[in-house]
Amino acid sequence: HAVSSTLVERLDAHTARAASNFQVVRIMRTGESVLFASGRYLDRIRIDGEHPQFEEKTVVLDSRGVDTLLAIPL
Repeated sequence: HAVSSTLVERLDAHTARAASNFQVVRIMRTGESVLFASGRYLDRIRIDGEHPQFEEKTVVLDSRGVDTLLAIPL
């Protein structure tokens, strides 16, 4: 799971948004690497005090679908 640098934009005194790209590569038992998923993370962050918190996290996939046996969320 590789994630790019994150672009953060302050919207107001208490809110920011962030965007980053990602790709997940699956390594098969044979050693072959296969692209599993790629896309963007789009986040909305609430800034109150010392500890910013995610208000919303959206995953936008570049690929059409993911393996139906996926048990762990991206």
